[in-house]
Amino acid sequence: MNVASNWFNSQRKSLQSYRCYIPVALTLCTGTSLSLAAGAFVWHSENQRMQVQFHEQADRLNAALQQSINKNLEVLYSLQAFYSASTEVSRQGFKQFVQPALSRNSAIHSVNWIRRVPAAQKSAYEAAIRAEGFPAFQIYERDADKKPIKAKVRSEYFPIAYREALEEDNKVIGFDVASSPDRKAALEKSVNTGKIAASARITLVSNDQPGLQVFLPVARRTTSLDNSVNGRQNLRGVIAGLFQITSMVDFSLESLNLDSINFYLYDNSATGKERFLVRYDSQAKQLIDNPKLEKPELTNVRGKICRNPSACTRLFNVADRQWMLLVLPGKG
Repeated sequence: MNVASNWFNSQRKSLQSYRCYIPVALTLCTGTSLSLAAGAFVWHSENQRMQVQFHEQADRLNAALQQSINKNLEVLYSLQAFYSASTEVSRQGFKQFVQPALSRNSAIHSVNWIRRVPAAQKSAYEAAIRAEGFPAFQIYERDADKKPIKAKVRSEYFPIAYREALEEDNKVIGFDVASSPDRKAALEKSVNTGKIAASARITLVSNDQPGLQVFLPVARRTTSLDNSVNGRQNLRGVIAGLFQITSMVDFSLESLNLDSINFYLYDNSATGKERFLVRYDSQAKQLIDNPKLEKPELTNVRGKICRNPSACTRLFNVADRQWMLLVLPGKG
Protein backbone atom coordinates (compact mmCIF):
# COMPACT_ATOMS: atom_id res chain seq x y z
CA MET A 1 0.00 0.00 0.00
CA ASN A 2 2.81 2.38 0.87
CA VAL A 3 4.39 1.77 -2.52
CA ALA A 4 1.15 2.49 -4.36
CA SER A 5 0.46 5.54 -2.23
CA ASN A 6 3.92 6.90 -2.83
CA TRP A 7 3.58 6.42 -6.60
CA PHE A 8 0.20 8.15 -6.65
CA ASN A 9 1.53 11.11 -4.66
CA SER A 10 4.51 11.48 -7.01
CA GLN A 11 2.25 11.53 -10.07
CA ARG A 12 -0.06 14.09 -8.45
CA LYS A 13 2.87 16.35 -7.64
CA SER A 14 4.17 15.94 -11.23
CA LEU A 15 0.84 16.99 -12.71
CA GLN A 16 0.67 19.94 -10.35
CA SER A 17 4.11 21.04 -11.53
CA TYR A 18 2.99 21.01 -15.20
CA ARG A 19 -0.27 22.81 -14.48
CA CYS A 20 1.44 26.16 -14.56
CA TYR A 21 2.41 25.60 -18.22
CA ILE A 22 -1.14 25.00 -19.41
CA PRO A 23 -2.04 28.71 -19.84
CA VAL A 24 1.17 29.24 -21.77
CA ALA A 25 0.41 26.28 -24.05
CA LEU A 26 -3.14 27.44 -24.63
CA THR A 27 -1.91 30.94 -25.45
CA LEU A 28 0.67 29.56 -27.85
CA CYS A 29 -1.86 27.33 -29.63
CA THR A 30 -4.40 30.14 -29.84
CA GLY A 31 -1.78 32.56 -31.18
CA THR A 32 -0.57 30.08 -33.76
CA SER A 33 -4.12 29.39 -34.92
CA LEU A 34 -4.89 33.09 -35.19
CA SER A 35 -1.65 33.68 -37.12
CA LEU A 36 -2.47 30.89 -39.55
CA ALA A 37 -6.00 32.21 -39.97
CA ALA A 38 -4.72 35.74 -40.52
CA GLY A 39 -2.15 34.50 -43.03
CA ALA A 40 -4.81 32.57 -44.91
CA PHE A 41 -7.06 35.63 -44.93
CA VAL A 42 -4.26 37.86 -46.22
CA TRP A 43 -3.34 35.30 -48.90
CA HIS A 44 -6.96 34.98 -49.99
CA SER A 45 -7.40 38.76 -50.09
CA GLU A 46 -4.17 39.21 -52.06
CA ASN A 47 -5.17 36.45 -54.45
CA GLN A 48 -8.54 38.08 -55.04
CA ARG A 49 -6.86 41.46 -55.55
CA MET A 50 -4.51 39.96 -58.14
CA GLN A 51 -7.39 38.29 -59.95
CA VAL A 52 -9.31 41.55 -60.10
CA GLN A 53 -6.20 43.39 -61.31
CA PHE A 54 -5.53 40.72 -63.94
CA HIS A 55 -9.05 40.87 -65.37
CA GLU A 56 -9.00 44.66 -65.37
CA GLN A 57 -5.77 44.58 -67.39
CA ALA A 58 -7.30 42.03 -69.77
CA ASP A 59 -10.37 44.22 -70.28
CA ARG A 60 -8.22 47.32 -70.90
CA LEU A 61 -6.09 45.41 -73.40
CA ASN A 62 -9.18 44.14 -75.22
CA ALA A 63 -10.69 47.63 -75.37
CA ALA A 64 -7.42 49.12 -76.63
CA LEU A 65 -7.11 46.51 -79.38
CA GLN A 66 -10.69 47.01 -80.51
CA GLN A 67 -10.23 50.79 -80.52
CA SER A 68 -7.02 50.54 -82.57
CA ILE A 69 -8.64 48.26 -85.14
CA ASN A 70 -11.76 50.40 -85.42
CA LYS A 71 -9.60 53.50 -85.88
CA ASN A 72 -7.83 51.88 -88.83
CA LEU A 73 -11.04 50.58 -90.43
CA GLU A 74 -12.62 54.01 -90.06
CA VAL A 75 -10.17 55.28 -92.68
CA LEU A 76 -11.79 52.93 -95.21
CA TYR A 77 -15.33 53.99 -94.26
CA SER A 78 -14.36 57.66 -94.58
CA LEU A 79 -12.95 57.00 -98.05
CA GLN A 80 -16.14 55.13 -98.98
CA ALA A 81 -18.19 58.18 -97.96
CA PHE A 82 -15.85 60.40 -100.00
CA TYR A 83 -16.47 58.27 -103.11
CA SER A 84 -20.22 58.18 -102.50
CA ALA A 85 -20.31 61.98 -102.37
CA SER A 86 -18.14 62.46 -105.48
CA THR A 87 -19.04 62.03 -109.11
CA GLU A 88 -15.45 61.11 -109.93
CA VAL A 89 -12.31 60.74 -107.83
CA SER A 90 -9.06 61.44 -109.65
CA ARG A 91 -5.72 59.89 -108.80
CA GLN A 92 -4.63 63.19 -107.25
CA GLY A 93 -7.86 63.50 -105.29
CA PHE A 94 -7.39 59.99 -103.94
CA LYS A 95 -3.86 60.86 -102.85
CA GLN A 96 -4.88 64.08 -101.11
CA PHE A 97 -7.59 62.29 -99.15
CA VAL A 98 -5.57 59.22 -98.12
CA GLN A 99 -2.12 60.63 -97.32
CA PRO A 100 -3.10 62.46 -94.09
CA ALA A 101 -4.67 59.24 -92.78
CA LEU A 102 -1.49 57.29 -93.57
CA SER A 103 0.63 59.75 -91.62
CA ARG A 104 -1.60 59.28 -88.55
CA ASN A 105 -1.92 55.48 -88.70
CA SER A 106 1.36 53.57 -88.84
CA ALA A 107 -0.46 50.23 -89.04
CA ILE A 108 -1.85 51.08 -92.50
CA HIS A 109 0.55 49.57 -95.01
CA SER A 110 -1.35 50.92 -98.02
CA VAL A 111 -4.78 51.99 -99.25
CA ASN A 112 -5.83 50.91 -102.75
CA TRP A 113 -8.63 51.63 -105.20
CA ILE A 114 -9.56 48.52 -107.18
CA ARG A 115 -11.65 48.50 -110.34
CA ARG A 116 -13.70 45.64 -111.73
CA VAL A 117 -12.73 45.13 -115.37
CA PRO A 118 -14.75 42.62 -117.44
CA ALA A 119 -12.65 40.70 -119.98
CA ALA A 120 -14.30 42.54 -122.88
CA GLN A 121 -13.07 45.88 -121.48
CA LYS A 122 -9.54 44.82 -120.57
CA SER A 123 -7.73 46.23 -123.62
CA ALA A 124 -9.56 49.57 -123.45
CA TYR A 125 -8.90 49.87 -119.72
CA GLU A 126 -5.17 49.19 -120.14
CA ALA A 127 -4.97 51.79 -122.93
CA ALA A 128 -6.71 54.38 -120.76
CA ILE A 129 -4.27 53.88 -117.86
CA ARG A 130 -1.27 54.08 -120.21
CA ALA A 131 -2.61 57.43 -121.38
CA GLU A 132 -2.55 58.67 -117.77
CA GLY A 133 1.24 58.41 -117.70
CA PHE A 134 1.90 54.70 -117.16
CA PRO A 135 3.25 53.67 -120.60
CA ALA A 136 4.10 50.08 -119.58
CA PHE A 137 0.82 49.44 -117.77
CA GLN A 138 -0.86 46.07 -118.05
CA ILE A 139 -3.01 43.98 -115.76
CA TYR A 140 -0.72 41.38 -114.22
CA GLU A 141 -0.46 38.69 -111.55
CA ARG A 142 2.46 37.01 -109.79
CA ASP A 143 3.93 33.56 -110.34
CA ALA A 144 5.03 31.14 -107.63
CA ASP A 145 8.26 33.12 -107.17
CA LYS A 146 6.27 36.38 -106.76
CA LYS A 147 7.52 37.67 -110.11
CA PRO A 148 5.04 39.72 -112.17
CA ILE A 149 3.57 38.00 -115.24
CA LYS A 150 0.77 38.94 -117.62
CA ALA A 151 -2.64 38.10 -116.17
CA LYS A 152 -4.17 34.87 -117.41
CA VAL A 153 -7.37 35.00 -119.45
CA ARG A 154 -10.48 35.05 -117.25
CA SER A 155 -13.96 36.57 -117.26
CA GLU A 156 -13.10 39.58 -115.11
CA TYR A 157 -10.18 41.27 -113.38
CA PHE A 158 -9.77 43.37 -110.26
CA PRO A 159 -6.62 45.45 -110.85
CA ILE A 160 -5.28 48.07 -108.47
CA ALA A 161 -5.97 51.45 -110.09
CA TYR A 162 -4.78 53.81 -107.33
CA ARG A 163 -2.41 53.10 -104.47
CA GLU A 164 -1.19 55.25 -101.63
CA ALA A 165 1.39 54.18 -99.06
CA LEU A 166 4.07 55.85 -96.99
CA GLU A 167 6.57 54.22 -99.36
CA GLU A 168 5.51 54.88 -102.95
CA ASP A 169 5.59 51.87 -105.27
CA ASN A 170 3.85 52.33 -108.62
CA LYS A 171 4.82 48.80 -109.65
CA VAL A 172 1.80 47.60 -107.70
CA ILE A 173 -0.54 49.46 -110.06
CA GLY A 174 -2.24 46.91 -112.31
CA PHE A 175 -1.91 43.91 -109.99
CA ASP A 176 -5.03 41.74 -110.24
CA VAL A 177 -5.96 41.19 -106.59
CA ALA A 178 -8.35 38.38 -107.57
CA SER A 179 -5.36 36.38 -108.81
CA SER A 180 -4.09 36.07 -105.23
CA PRO A 181 -5.66 33.01 -103.55
CA ASP A 182 -5.22 34.37 -100.02
CA ARG A 183 -7.05 37.59 -100.94
CA LYS A 184 -9.61 36.39 -103.48
CA ALA A 185 -12.11 34.86 -101.03
CA ALA A 186 -12.48 38.09 -99.03
CA LEU A 187 -12.64 40.19 -102.20
CA GLU A 188 -15.36 37.98 -103.69
CA LYS A 189 -17.37 38.05 -100.47
CA SER A 190 -17.18 41.82 -100.31
CA VAL A 191 -18.28 42.22 -103.93
CA ASN A 192 -21.08 39.66 -103.65
CA THR A 193 -22.52 40.93 -100.36
CA GLY A 194 -21.83 44.62 -100.76
CA LYS A 195 -20.31 44.63 -97.27
CA ILE A 196 -16.89 44.88 -95.67
CA ALA A 197 -14.83 41.68 -95.64
CA ALA A 198 -11.35 40.84 -94.39
CA SER A 199 -8.80 38.27 -95.42
CA ALA A 200 -7.14 35.76 -93.13
CA ARG A 201 -3.51 36.34 -92.16
CA ILE A 202 -1.43 37.05 -95.27
CA THR A 203 2.23 37.84 -95.90
CA LEU A 204 2.97 41.34 -97.15
CA VAL A 205 4.94 41.17 -100.40
CA SER A 206 7.11 44.20 -99.66
CA ASN A 207 8.48 43.17 -96.25
CA ASP A 208 7.32 39.58 -95.57
CA GLN A 209 5.48 40.74 -92.43
CA PRO A 210 2.09 39.31 -91.42
CA GLY A 211 -0.77 41.41 -92.69
CA LEU A 212 -4.49 41.70 -93.17
CA GLN A 213 -6.35 43.01 -96.22
CA VAL A 214 -9.81 44.51 -95.80
CA PHE A 215 -12.17 45.15 -98.72
CA LEU A 216 -15.01 47.67 -98.77
CA PRO A 217 -17.11 47.94 -101.97
CA VAL A 218 -18.44 51.19 -103.39
CA ALA A 219 -21.66 51.14 -105.43
CA ARG A 220 -22.38 53.46 -108.31
CA ARG A 221 -24.23 56.58 -107.21
CA THR A 222 -28.00 56.13 -106.68
CA THR A 223 -27.60 52.31 -106.69
CA SER A 224 -26.91 49.68 -104.07
CA LEU A 225 -25.05 46.37 -104.02
CA ASP A 226 -28.07 44.27 -103.06
CA ASN A 227 -27.16 40.92 -104.62
CA SER A 228 -24.25 39.18 -106.34
CA VAL A 229 -25.49 39.75 -109.91
CA ASN A 230 -26.69 43.34 -109.71
CA GLY A 231 -23.93 44.04 -107.22
CA ARG A 232 -21.23 43.29 -109.76
CA GLN A 233 -22.94 45.37 -112.44
CA ASN A 234 -23.47 48.30 -110.08
CA LEU A 235 -20.02 48.06 -108.55
CA ARG A 236 -18.06 51.27 -108.92
CA GLY A 237 -14.96 49.82 -107.32
CA VAL A 238 -13.51 48.37 -104.14
CA ILE A 239 -11.49 50.13 -101.44
CA ALA A 240 -8.76 47.87 -100.07
CA GLY A 241 -6.82 48.59 -96.92
CA LEU A 242 -3.67 46.61 -96.25
CA PHE A 243 -2.66 46.51 -92.59
CA GLN A 244 0.41 45.21 -90.79
CA ILE A 245 -0.90 43.18 -87.84
CA THR A 246 2.06 43.72 -85.51
CA SER A 247 1.92 47.51 -85.95
CA MET A 248 -1.84 47.49 -85.38
CA VAL A 249 -1.39 45.63 -82.08
CA ASP A 250 1.72 47.55 -81.03
CA PHE A 251 -0.10 50.87 -81.34
CA SER A 252 -2.74 49.70 -78.86
CA LEU A 253 -0.09 48.79 -76.25
CA GLU A 254 1.45 52.25 -75.93
CA SER A 255 -0.69 53.31 -72.96
CA LEU A 256 -0.78 49.93 -71.19
CA ASN A 257 1.46 48.37 -68.56
CA LEU A 258 1.80 44.69 -69.40
CA ASP A 259 4.64 43.68 -67.09
CA SER A 260 2.74 40.76 -65.60
CA ILE A 261 0.59 39.34 -68.41
CA ASN A 262 1.18 37.56 -71.69
CA PHE A 263 -1.32 37.38 -74.49
CA TYR A 264 -2.01 35.56 -77.74
CA LEU A 265 -4.10 36.85 -80.62
CA TYR A 266 -5.93 34.36 -82.82
CA ASP A 267 -8.21 34.52 -85.85
CA ASN A 268 -11.16 32.32 -84.91
CA SER A 269 -12.45 32.50 -88.49
CA ALA A 270 -9.37 30.63 -89.68
CA THR A 271 -8.44 27.01 -88.99
CA GLY A 272 -5.40 25.11 -87.74
CA LYS A 273 -2.08 26.90 -87.71
CA GLU A 274 -3.58 29.76 -89.72
CA ARG A 275 -5.35 30.96 -86.56
CA PHE A 276 -2.22 32.35 -84.91
CA LEU A 277 -1.63 36.08 -85.48
CA VAL A 278 0.77 37.38 -82.83
CA ARG A 279 1.74 36.91 -79.17
CA TYR A 280 3.20 39.15 -76.49
CA ASP A 281 6.02 38.01 -74.18
CA SER A 282 5.99 40.08 -70.98
CA GLN A 283 9.51 38.98 -69.97
CA ALA A 284 11.05 39.97 -73.30
CA LYS A 285 8.59 42.88 -73.64
CA GLN A 286 8.07 42.22 -77.33
CA LEU A 287 5.51 41.09 -79.86
CA ILE A 288 6.30 37.85 -81.68
CA ASP A 289 4.53 37.23 -84.99
CA ASN A 290 6.59 34.36 -86.37
CA PRO A 291 4.31 31.26 -86.38
CA LYS A 292 7.39 29.08 -85.80
CA LEU A 293 7.89 30.87 -82.46
CA GLU A 294 4.24 30.63 -81.44
CA LYS A 295 4.93 28.30 -78.46
CA PRO A 296 1.31 27.90 -77.37
CA GLU A 297 0.80 28.15 -73.61
CA LEU A 298 -2.86 27.19 -73.56
CA THR A 299 -2.22 24.68 -70.77
CA ASN A 300 -0.03 27.05 -68.78
CA VAL A 301 -2.91 28.61 -66.85
CA ARG A 302 -1.40 29.51 -63.50
CA GLY A 303 -3.52 29.34 -60.35
CA LYS A 304 -7.26 29.85 -60.31
CA ILE A 305 -7.30 32.88 -62.59
CA CYS A 306 -7.82 30.89 -65.78
CA ARG A 307 -9.42 27.77 -64.31
CA ASN A 308 -12.43 28.71 -66.43
CA PRO A 309 -10.82 29.27 -69.89
CA SER A 310 -13.51 31.75 -70.93
CA ALA A 311 -12.41 34.03 -68.09
CA CYS A 312 -9.10 34.61 -69.88
CA THR A 313 -10.44 35.05 -73.41
CA ARG A 314 -12.02 38.03 -75.10
CA LEU A 315 -13.77 37.93 -78.50
CA PHE A 316 -14.19 40.84 -80.92
CA ASN A 317 -14.91 41.42 -84.60
CA VAL A 318 -12.54 42.64 -87.29
CA ALA A 319 -14.72 43.43 -90.29
CA ASP A 320 -16.53 40.11 -90.89
CA ARG A 321 -14.02 37.95 -88.97
CA GLN A 322 -13.87 37.03 -85.31
CA TRP A 323 -10.59 37.41 -83.44
CA MET A 324 -9.84 35.96 -80.02
CA LEU A 325 -7.57 37.46 -77.37
CA LEU A 326 -6.15 34.95 -74.89
CA VAL A 327 -4.62 36.60 -71.81
CA LEU A 328 -2.46 34.62 -69.38
CA PRO A 329 -0.70 35.57 -66.14
CA GLY A 330 3.02 36.15 -66.52
CA LYS A 331 5.59 34.54 -64.25
CA GLY A 332 5.47 35.94 -60.74
